Amino acid sequence: MTAWFYKFEGQQMGPVSALEITILIESRQLAPNTLVWHEGLIDWCRASELDELRNRSNDDLAEHAALPTARNGGSPTASVWARSTPKVSGAMRGELVGTEYHYDKNKLLRVLFGAIAFVILIAAMASMPGKAGDDHPSLYIELLGGLFFAVIAATALLKLFNRNPGLTISRRGIHLPSYGPKPISWPAIRNLQRVQTRHIDSINFELDPIIADATRRPDFRGLLYSVLHGSKAKASINMKALRGDPDLIYQQCSGLWEKAKEDTSQTLSETGSTRGLDGDEGEDPDILVGRQTFTYILIAILAIVYAAELAFSMDMSKAGSLSTEALFVLGGTFQRSMVEYHQWWRLFTAPFMHGGPLHIGFNCLSLWFAGKLLERLIGWRWFSAIFFASALGGSAASVWINPANVVGVGASGGIVGLFVATIVISFRSSFSHIALALRMGAGQLLLPALMPFVSAAKNGENIDYAAHFGGAAAGGILALMLFVSWPRERPAPRFGWAAAMFTFFFVAIAIGSLWPISRIYETWIGDPMADYFADRYESAAKGFTAKAQETGTNAAYYYLWRFLAQKRGGDAQALTALRDAATKVDAGKWPYSVYELFFGKLSPADLVAKAGNADERCEATFYSAEWYLQHGDHAQAQQRFQTALSSCPTTFLEYDGAKGELGRLVSSGGPAPAMNSVQTTTDGRGRRTSQISRAPDGSSVTTAFDAATGKTLSVTRKNRAGILTGATFFDPLDAQPWLGVEQRFDAGGRKVSETQYLDAGGRADVNFAVSGARTQIKYYTAIGILAAVTDFDIANATAWREISKSFDPTGKTTSQVTLNDAGTKVQVNYDPANTQTWASHQETFNTAGQLLAIEQANDDDTQNLVTFDVANTLPWTRHEQYKDSAGRLLNQSHFYDDNTKDVVSYNVTNTATWRIYRQTYNAAGLLVQIDQTNDDSTHYTFTYDVDEEEPWTRCEQIKDSMNHTLTRSNFNDDGTRDIIRYDVANTERWASKTDHYSAAGDLLSSTQLDDKPL
Repeated sequence: MTAWFYKFEGQQMGPVSALEITILIESRQLAPNTLVWHEGLIDWCRASELDELRNRSNDDLAEHAALPTARNGGSPTASVWARSTPKVSGAMRGELVGTEYHYDKNKLLRVLFGAIAFVILIAAMASMPGKAGDDHPSLYIELLGGLFFAVIAATALLKLFNRNPGLTISRRGIHLPSYGPKPISWPAIRNLQRVQTRHIDSINFELDPIIADATRRPDFRGLLYSVLHGSKAKASINMKALRGDPDLIYQQCSGLWEKAKEDTSQTLSETGSTRGLDGDEGEDPDILVGRQTFTYILIAILAIVYAAELAFSMDMSKAGSLSTEALFVLGGTFQRSMVEYHQWWRLFTAPFMHGGPLHIGFNCLSLWFAGKLLERLIGWRWFSAIFFASALGGSAASVWINPANVVGVGASGGIVGLFVATIVISFRSSFSHIALALRMGAGQLLLPALMPFVSAAKNGENIDYAAHFGGAAAGGILALMLFVSWPRERPAPRFGWAAAMFTFFFVAIAIGSLWPISRIYETWIGDPMADYFADRYESAAKGFTAKAQETGTNAAYYYLWRFLAQKRGGDAQALTALRDAATKVDAGKWPYSVYELFFGKLSPADLVAKAGNADERCEATFYSAEWYLQHGDHAQAQQRFQTALSSCPTTFLEYDGAKGELGRLVSSGGPAPAMNSVQTTTDGRGRRTSQISRAPDGSSVTTAFDAATGKTLSVTRKNRAGILTGATFFDPLDAQPWLGVEQRFDAGGRKVSETQYLDAGGRADVNFAVSGARTQIKYYTAIGILAAVTDFDIANATAWREISKSFDPTGKTTSQVTLNDAGTKVQVNYDPANTQTWASHQETFNTAGQLLAIEQANDDDTQNLVTFDVANTLPWTRHEQYKDSAGRLLNQSHFYDDNTKDVVSYNVTNTATWRIYRQTYNAAGLLVQIDQTNDDSTHYTFTYDVDEEEPWTRCEQIKDSMNHTLTRSNFNDDGTRDIIRYDVANTERWASKTDHYSAAGDLLSSTQLDDKPL
């Protein structure tokens, strides 16, 4: 057989057979004018000029037998090859006619709807409140996931409305429209392999790189196809998505490919060439598949550790699950212990621990699946290193991102890192034939682990998404390092010894951590709290005493717990011991008020009012519940225990106490607390935002949390009918003027009253009408004394709408503010302590808040009145009056618009010779005139030349009752004086007489003005 050669894009290709060249031309992968050559030809010739190629094409087309008819969806109209004749046009010869397989529309619809549903869910999560401006990694993961599913939806939609087949098989080759518009000849396929999983059954084709460049799509779709398949020379088709039997499709492809392979091998052997369809020297080595050994060892270790947790834990929250305290003691991560006490070894112990049977069960199953995907490919050394590095990254991220009061455990960070590593490693060329299976398998578990809405927390347990993201990052980075350092010619990765050393290092630290864990466990095992709830009260009292003597910070609380243990155990000396302990507590600081509660000096409401912050309030709520329990009111005690459980940090004694007391109430036949079933809601970052606890009787308690801090915002209680029975609000962010609010409701769910515990101390009791409007508010001090009352006229029965009164510690009114329906306000201050010179001081304001009048009642029963001309309708700005105890006007002052002033005094007691005394001042405040009205109705008038416009400084006049001037005295600027007398009674011969005196007072001259001229 003759060996042929051809030129493609400037390169010489071959040797090949004449059949191969014909197929390439017929499939339009080579142009008819392609230059070809074989031994015997003088020079390169065009293929269309050689009769032997044209004749071979027609003969071969005529000799090919019909292909088997496709089953289950194959096109019966295209089941055989069309026979060609020399008259067939070139365009017609280029058509690839054979068995056609169309996409299964039903399967495409399921994929489309599923992808759209995921896009909607991801969009809803990304647009949740609090996500705006959030740079948390989960947001980017969700957006990338949304883009991924959007691409899937778009691809499914295009295929759904595409009438062309998804796969066409002929004797010359195959046509994959998803890969490229041109058919692919069998000689261009270097390798063919079938990959089967639960969801896919695909054929992977490895193409000749040069042919692949000419065949695949040159646009973005082609680039995306190459990225998803890890190479531009790889193509694949999922046979399960086609309307046909996957076994038949694979048999057709493999049979025709093997036949073309044999023909080409025969041609090459005749020409002495070693090149064939199996590839060349540059191919990757065979995959080294090892055993899945370390995975089973690790699963066994996790199971043994969990069994040890159950064996050594004395505090089970429920069957098979450990309490938060037990997980902390046995090695879980906890920020405060790691930062303040340098217990960094917890980063290495927490990944081996699990909180419950579902937790470890799901993690072991996921670990087994990850090992099945990855360990057999990269070996146990790198598999273990990636797991432990990811676990370490997950623990670190959990401590760094989560709130400070979170205890973290679990191997999920390491497992997520393994799945990310699987996806990274799948891009290695030697794994190309199983790359899609690796990515699909890893993605099935990786996607739920990174998207909170897919795997929400159940039964009150929080999924640590921070650990998942940390493990994913660490696993991805280490896998990328492995990918870069792994030579193509090596079946196994390099630096296995370094990976093994890291594994040994991690395990050695974890084993060495057993020593500090044992020390902590010894302290915990002797915890008096366990004795208290095991009814060993005498032992508990001794333990609390020892705790109080060991530590000075919490000694006051341990003495309180000792009292509770002694009281519960019937010790007659319990109260005496508490009084002795109170002498060691600062009376001006918290929790001395709790001591006063048990001494009978404070009520539970007074104690809560004394709490200065959210932590103190949670403690006050708990000890109030203990007070009610001691007094036999189990219903009030249970309600407050539930509130304390929701509001107290999990590290507080009061949190554990509330949990234990609620459990005891159930076991003793008391009403079951609403904690039987729990539903928890988290935000997009896995942080708890709300929790609903439902009791067997249908009642529920809903707790809202601040996602950023984990602190409680509110606790609402409903009965079995869903009607509100009570609500408690907290202010952990200090955004309100109160620390907390307790609301009470009637049988119909209408709010009847609420109690506000104020930041400044004290409380406010608010009553409500049926309409929901406030009717009265009473304010109490921190020690329970009524401080103020506000009444509301919701029936509009009076001229006012609101009256507020304030009281002193003795109950006397100190102030009253009245808001009238017209919008005006009257404020009255009282002086019950007699620290002022007045008994009451009243101010009246208009609707604009401007002061209109002041009325002041003095201690001596006199009154001061001030009126303001805010409307500017009078010539004065302010008018002041002073009245005696009988209400008679004694004095009044007018302050005029031009800043002048007059002051008028009245002699109502008739103790002086005058009855009205008026003083007038100019704008500068200088006295201008005095006018005195005497008892006999005569007048004394004094005028001052303050402007220096007259020759005199002062002018004094005396007038009779008819206002006739009798005398006038001018006190001149030079010190002299003129006295002028007028004969108004006409008893003298002169009408007026003027006497002029010197500055020394000597008479200098006297001038008379006679009645008649001479």
